[in-house]
Amino acid sequence: MSVTITDPAMEIAELIDHLRNFAPPNHNPNSPPPVWMALANGTNLRPESAEIMELLAIVRNRLAKLAIHVNEFTGPEITKDIKDLVTAAIHRLSDVLSLPKLGSAWKDALANSIKAEDATAFRMFSFAMRNYIPLKRLSDEERETAILSVREALTEIAESGDLKVWEKQALLEGYQRVEFILKYFEFFGHEGLSRQMIVTATATKVVAQGALKAGRLKKVATALAVVTALLEAVSAPSDAWHAAIDYERWARTGLASMHDTHKPEQFLLSAPEQASGATANTSEKAEGG
Repeated sequence: MSVTITDPAMEIAELIDHLRNFAPPNHNPNSPPPVWMALANGTNLRPESAEIMELLAIVRNRLAKLAIHVNEFTGPEITKDIKDLVTAAIHRLSDVLSLPKLGSAWKDALANSIKAEDATAFRMFSFAMRNYIPLKRLSDEERETAILSVREALTEIAESGDLKVWEKQALLEGYQRVEFILKYFEFFGHEGLSRQMIVTATATKVVAQGALKAGRLKKVATALAVVTALLEAVSAPSDAWHAAIDYERWARTGLASMHDTHKPEQFLLSAPEQASGATANTSEKAEGG
């Protein structure tokens, strides 16, 4: 399985590059397109959709967490000047993606808040952050394979005669959410997928256990195996500090209970590997959520 290493700062730098390539249609030269139109056009989502608001919330949440990392970073590799540049860049990007600014002109957002030099600042900080908070990211081909499996599972769930109405609804919502996260996985990092996959796997076990054991809902079983395999590939922590953060987060979302109850075996989400030496010294740095 092909996995590349990235980090929170590099992900935001790449997000800025991605946003700067958005080209919203300009039907009225006297009224430049607003931020919301550029975001909708660039993500192929309807402006009124719940998904676009969710994307905004997730990006802002990632920016807030990155700000915490920058504030806590004490490594000698990065000067205070670079930390100040990154902090200012985080504030600018968070602000332009906030609800009050969605009606602002996109051209002004590019000039003042989604700046190429800010992407450069994030890349400078990435040099040090990757040693402390590495993130694993899958290839586009693997994501597409998982998305295809999930879509096939959605069709099977919708057409199944083995499920009650409420069971269908629970599974449909869960796998639709997984599909959505996989589609934008490049900018989500692994955290969002981890949380949703735990919830969806548990829901599958609860509402479809009988059908799975009887050999029905085969495409649902395949999708569950494919996505949990991808999750295992990106979830193993790369160092003690990251391990402490992940252990705390997964404990709160109920991963431990899933290990004891979720069958068949191939659907298990494996626990993080044992972190080396520094865990005890670094666990106090573990952040919430």
